[in-house]
Parts: sequence; C-alpha cells; structure tokens
Amino acid sequence: MQFAPEGWLITDMDSIFNQVPSNIYIEAIEDSEVYWLQNKMTDFFDDLTAEELREQLKMMTRNIIASNKRTRLLLSSTGEERYLDFIQTYPTLAKRLPLKHIASYIGVTPEYLSEIRRKLAGR
Repeated sequence: MQFAPEGWLITDMDSIFNQVPSNIYIEAIEDSEVYWLQNKMTDFFDDLTAEELREQLKMMTRNIIASNKRTRLLLSSTGEERYLDFIQTYPTLAKRLPLKHIASYIGVTPEYLSEIRRKLAGR
C-alpha cells in the first residue's frame, strides 16, 4: 500500500487515532526505526515539543499526500506513468527495492514492469 523511505512515517491512521485494531500490517524490508505506541496518538503528541510536533505533522502530511496521489494514479494512469511517478517520489527506494515490490505497488506484474523499464531505458 505504501513505502516509507528515510525520514518518512508510516502507520495505520485509523488505528492510532481511533484506537481500533488495524486491518493492515507494516513490513520492514530494511533496517528501520520503529515506534510502538500503546496509547492514543493524541497522548503521544502531548509529550512533544513544538518543533517535534511540526516535524510529526510534516511526516503525516507527506504520508497522506503520497497515499492520495497513489490512489488517484491507480484509478487514472497507465503502468508506465505510475512507475515514473514512483521513481520520482521514491528515488532512493527505486534503486534498492526488489522489482516485485515496486510492481505490486504500482499495480502491474513484475514481467510488465520489466517491459516498462526496458522501454524507458531505450529512450
């Protein structure tokens, strides 16, 4: 559903804000810094400085924008357009992730992603 490169935040917003069980799981495919929150997210915010709050807000905003953009692209663009957006949004991850993860994320088969990459390399 989503990737979170360095400096990004990934979470199930519904779960942490509404204290409901999550319907998704998060898989760390590289070494990651993980925070375990036992209480409501609002309780977590109470303990942060103004600067830390601004940084958390930036990370959450980036997460929401990326998620909305991905939904829009899945509904209205080609596989090639989604791949180009992926490498623009996640330039460092595009070089590190297995193609099967990228293909799944952009909604194509790994074989079709290889085709897209060959076509783009030939330009």
